[in-house]
Amino acid sequence: MLHRFEHELDLIELQHTDTNIFPYLLDSAAHGSCYARDEQSPTGFRKQSTSLGRYSILFAYPQKILTLGSDNKLSYDKPLEHASNDFLDAFDKIWEEQHKTINNEHKLPFLGGWFLYLAYELAQQIEPSVEFHSQQYQVNGLPIAFACRIPVAVIVDHVEKTSYLVAEVGFQTEFKQLLQMLKGQENLDVSNPSTYINSVSILKVEDPDIYRASIQKTREYIYAGDIFQANLSRAWHGEISKPLDSANLYRKLRESNPGPFAGLMYHNNAIVMSSSPERLLKVDNDKASTRPIAGTRPRTQLLNEDELMRRELFKHPKERAEHVMLIDLERNDLGRICEPGSIEVDELMVIESYEHVHHIVSNVSGNLKPNVSPGQALKAVFPGGTITGCPKVRCMEIISELEKKPREAYTGSMGYVNHNGNMDMNILIRTIQIQADQISFRAGGGIVYDSDPDNEVLETRAKAKGMLQALNEFSQ
Repeated sequence: MLHRFEHELDLIELQHTDTNIFPYLLDSAAHGSCYARDEQSPTGFRKQSTSLGRYSILFAYPQKILTLGSDNKLSYDKPLEHASNDFLDAFDKIWEEQHKTINNEHKLPFLGGWFLYLAYELAQQIEPSVEFHSQQYQVNGLPIAFACRIPVAVIVDHVEKTSYLVAEVGFQTEFKQLLQMLKGQENLDVSNPSTYINSVSILKVEDPDIYRASIQKTREYIYAGDIFQANLSRAWHGEISKPLDSANLYRKLRESNPGPFAGLMYHNNAIVMSSSPERLLKVDNDKASTRPIAGTRPRTQLLNEDELMRRELFKHPKERAEHVMLIDLERNDLGRICEPGSIEVDELMVIESYEHVHHIVSNVSGNLKPNVSPGQALKAVFPGGTITGCPKVRCMEIISELEKKPREAYTGSMGYVNHNGNMDMNILIRTIQIQADQISFRAGGGIVYDSDPDNEVLETRAKAKGMLQALNEFSQ
């Protein structure tokens, strides 16, 4: 079932009306500018728009939920006895039972399936040799992972400036109810969202000297030959002093830090909001792709200076070498699930410019082997190499040793899986997590032997700037 609207619906406002009906939003409205190398251009670059920000999806009427709790036990609306606790294997069994081809004449990204959330600590099931900190998870907070069955969705096409209501067969009642609700939104003015009032009374950042010491320890591991590069992060924590308007905080985050893989999730009295610029994995029929980001420079208000920062990033030998190394890591990960010889780098080291930072970005893709399931595909790439390091397993051990606390949502993933196996999953960076009266987020960067600790501290601030601005805590 499908209904088309000839305008863009306000999915944030719709979600805010009832987060029980609309718990999950994937929001790709933000566009970045992409700069590709062009020797014929006077500047040496060619500016082009990215196609990443086309669709936003609001997932409606959640059904049964497969959950991996903080106790590392599975439940499927009720505890699963005598079952393996492997979350992605369990999800594959559910997906296989409901797997089907779909008629997608409108070429929409989602026509029914599942919304997935994977905390970083799900990696403990993929690499059991690594000790994580999931025992520090809050009781009744976010789980380690969940997959929620979703039969209905509202999709906005930001290129065509249209919207769609889609529902699976058997959910006619929900389709009609939601259609009536959406028709009431037709005259809604979405240009002036209400003002966000800050509810965070205290915001503390992890001591920069602790981060500098972790960087130095990582450099020692690199010198000893353990690793080539590792991604370390530092944390910000706050206390919520009065009721939080999460929808408007998310709007503020989108404004201050636009990203093409954003989202807002309500689950178990917790909230995750993200303005991520990075894709973990997309599967479209027989094609799998990942979009690694490695290499960052802060943006400036002065156009000439900003242009120099972008050029310096693109030409910097350390940044380029680090990026190429991570491309190789992603090629290796995709090689586990793709046909030999099919993996290629579709885009090589383009510069994408967002509100506060320039990034070096590439796109790596390959042809899937026959009968690769969604869970198998995710196991091959999760967690992303750009937010762990190279080699991945040893880097995760070092991250666990030096950060000493669970990352939870940060550097995990959320996205969707269709009945036919098509999926799109982000990497949860530029992400705020809220539980009870606590709010937190992390920012990090890739550490190599030549890294300067003071510059790395500044890079984390640049990456956190949009989140700090959204919380009205950032000062020049």
